[in-house]
Amino acid sequence: MSVKKQFLLSVTAVVATVSLSGCEGDIESLQNQPFSYINVDNEVIQYERSFTIEQAFNNRQICEEVNWETFEDSRERIIVQYQCDFKQLTNAVNTQVEDERSEKIEILTQEYKKLVKDMELKHSLEQRLEETAKIENLLKKLEAERPIKDRLVWLEHSERKMKKEFPQGLDPRIDEINNKYADIISPVKISEIYQWSTTPDETYIFSYNGFSTEMSDGTHVDCQIDLFDSLKSIYKDNNAISYMPLTKTILHWTQGINGLSNSDIIHLRDLKCKRT
Repeated sequence: MSVKKQFLLSVTAVVATVSLSGCEGDIESLQNQPFSYINVDNEVIQYERSFTIEQAFNNRQICEEVNWETFEDSRERIIVQYQCDFKQLTNAVNTQVEDERSEKIEILTQEYKKLVKDMELKHSLEQRLEETAKIENLLKKLEAERPIKDRLVWLEHSERKMKKEFPQGLDPRIDEINNKYADIISPVKISEIYQWSTTPDETYIFSYNGFSTEMSDGTHVDCQIDLFDSLKSIYKDNNAISYMPLTKTILHWTQGINGLSNSDIIHLRDLKCKRT
């Protein structure tokens, strides 16, 4: 697959976990080539002449596991695939989902406590209003009643809200939130994928790059990103912070899949995603 008519010529990696199923020679041959690409003008661009694909791809601080494998695609082409697993990002998304659950419970609890205080204040003011009946002077009686009645009008809003939103108290509402998050479809593994197709003369043509998120229900959220942005991240050996747009995107998809967000699923920055 081409990206703006630009093709990755070669790329390598250091061995964390290397799967050499299929043609072992294709993997080794690809890994030993320089880390370079061909631009739109058909020019070979190299980051460093001595920097191989193996060195670039296998020595990344973001990768907690690296796998290489070969397979034959539907068009009978031999494909070399590189996969880097981002366990750190997977944990980050799931932590944010859990934080979101806790935050919703905290907001709900504080709202309930405020309404309880309003109900206590309403009861107190109603008692004070009854006491004003003992005032014999009509003018003083009206002056005493007015501020109490004004406050009671506002507190009636709280009373209606309490009856509507907490008819059986706080616990059932907290249970609703916990039940909604109990069987959530969540990320199991976030990986970066690169694929090259091979030719008889051992030329490797870049065919795909992107991110694949395996969800707990067996579906995947696959995202593509600009090739050269991706290669720069590999060359610079960027850490997890630089992948924040990806983390936010997967979080947003997780929220959307589980009905935890009222907003439509969006694509952040240049990430283009779909669920399969």
